[in-house]
Amino acid sequence: MNQYFHFTIGPVQGFVAQARRTRDYWAGSFLLSWLAGVAMASIRHQGGQIVFPTPPAGYLGWIHGKGSGDPPRQGVIPNRFKALQAQVPPGFKPEQVVADVRAAWKALADLVWDRDLAGLTLPPATASIWKRQVESFWEISWCLSEDEKANDLLDRRKNWRVHLPPDEPGLKCKMMAGYQEISGATSAGAPEYQQLWKPLANRLGLDLKENEHLCAIAFIKRRFSRCFDALEAALPSGLRIRGWKVPVNVPSAGFIAAVHWLEALMEKMGDDETPLQEWVREFGQAGIDRSEDPSVFPCLSRLFDTRPPQVRIALSYDATVYHDIDPGSHEAPRRFIRKLAQRAGLPKTPSPFYAVLLMDGDSLGALLQKLDPRDISRALEQFTNAVPEIVRQHNGFLVYAGGDDVLALFPLEDVLGCSARLRTAYHDAFRQAGIDVKKHHIGISAAVMFTHIKNPLRRILLDIHSLLDDVAKDQTGRDALAVQIRKPGGKMVEWAIPWARALEGDRLILENIADQFRSRDEEEIGFSNKFFFKIRERFTLFDPKRRKGRPTEDEEQNRLTEDEEQALLVADFLNAAENRRKGSQTQLRNAAETLVKELLDQCREHRRKLDQGQETFSTSPGLRDDGAMLIRFLASKGMEA
Repeated sequence: MNQYFHFTIGPVQGFVAQARRTRDYWAGSFLLSWLAGVAMASIRHQGGQIVFPTPPAGYLGWIHGKGSGDPPRQGVIPNRFKALQAQVPPGFKPEQVVADVRAAWKALADLVWDRDLAGLTLPPATASIWKRQVESFWEISWCLSEDEKANDLLDRRKNWRVHLPPDEPGLKCKMMAGYQEISGATSAGAPEYQQLWKPLANRLGLDLKENEHLCAIAFIKRRFSRCFDALEAALPSGLRIRGWKVPVNVPSAGFIAAVHWLEALMEKMGDDETPLQEWVREFGQAGIDRSEDPSVFPCLSRLFDTRPPQVRIALSYDATVYHDIDPGSHEAPRRFIRKLAQRAGLPKTPSPFYAVLLMDGDSLGALLQKLDPRDISRALEQFTNAVPEIVRQHNGFLVYAGGDDVLALFPLEDVLGCSARLRTAYHDAFRQAGIDVKKHHIGISAAVMFTHIKNPLRRILLDIHSLLDDVAKDQTGRDALAVQIRKPGGKMVEWAIPWARALEGDRLILENIADQFRSRDEEEIGFSNKFFFKIRERFTLFDPKRRKGRPTEDEEQNRLTEDEEQALLVADFLNAAENRRKGSQTQLRNAAETLVKELLDQCREHRRKLDQGQETFSTSPGLRDDGAMLIRFLASKGMEA
């Protein structure tokens, strides 16, 4: 009789989302995916066949040390999967898979230890803390089932809670809350602390800031990329694994936010090499670190072919200098770059906002109960393979793409277009696997967080999951997009809409409207700043529930109709001085009616509902100004937020 092997490893969020830098976030996703890949390789080593999800083409070859082409640069395997054994042989050992995964993790931990810590005079407790944390961190659960679709069996197994991690005393890690940092100190002033972290900070340079004390798990996340290509280990099952070269410089949040500002600056400079030479000289003399990799972004890397070699050098400097993050440092290069931007007619500083995109397929568990897992697995494999190039084309940095999950970071200008393109790719992948997208209501939800670079990355990574699960999925009905703007002081805007009401072709209607918003007088007829400044006042007038106090019965009965709301906003549009100077009255009115109608529709609450296989949509009569404020944010690139 056939048996099916189910396996999961965690904590997922506890490992991935606890991060201080974009590099930490990428590292957590990469390592978790790599460990899942080791588990898959171990299963195959015992004769097992992976049913769901199919490992991306060539990935397991890299784990075996036999990869070809470009090596994997990000996580590509979900942490939870099933493996099929057509006939589980008497010698099949599930415990062997667990042992292989733990041995692979220990081999990597030992490599980091040998490279960074073995040659130092360490505090007495460091080795024992390291050993305890490395050996006890991962919670691994598995089960065998005769039913291929017994998806709840593993959940019941996980609920046994037999994994009891040891206590973590002392001073806690700066990255992973609750874990003891590895010096064993009780405070930053203790001798053990000074003995370990000062020499390490000097030795590791950019990888470790002053007073950035870490636990063993966080230290491995931060440093593994420097030595992953040297990894080679024999696992308990006899399986041999090897590492490969992975990115060392992951773009910072500040650099991602500045990408298109830098692109425009380079374009304005044209073929004049003088300012470029001054740029390199000013930043070099100030000792600014070259910690960024501009080749990640096509809009910047294309400049390498048509500009002098100094372009690559100039674009690799630490992006902190461009922003108002630490105004007291590097004054000379700051003044230089701002004068250069002003001469080019650009803002003195780039937008301080970048975007995080999280996407997740909807109701995949229910689909697995109805459809052949092999068909779904083929669809997800194709989607996973398509994601990296789509993200790259939109100037994104892909952190993770595995199965139905995607996580990536973007300049704010590119993220919404990429999210729509990825949804199309998700549907295409299922169609090519022979699955009827409409019949089975195949959907994928997305959350986009526009966040200020001063916001702690750890908080953003935790909150975007809530935005996806609570807002896009639960509140809006799945197959939906939820967007939030997060300033340093907190949430500024939250807007959500089903994809079916958000798109015109492959582009968001909201982005089309933002294109019509002009902050300066131009030839085109469009929205003005004055119009958007009045939008909240108008929406309060339209909706009695937005006013202070409880609306009276007369106010509810006298609520404006949608036609009346549209007529009032059209009048505001026509009264804008900058629009009165453009075109004939007929042109103005036609443009106003079209734009205002689209704007109002995007400012209403749309919800999707799936009931007994029937998809319906509802629209509330009230208006929310979040949609209008999001349009203004996109049009101003966050500079007026």
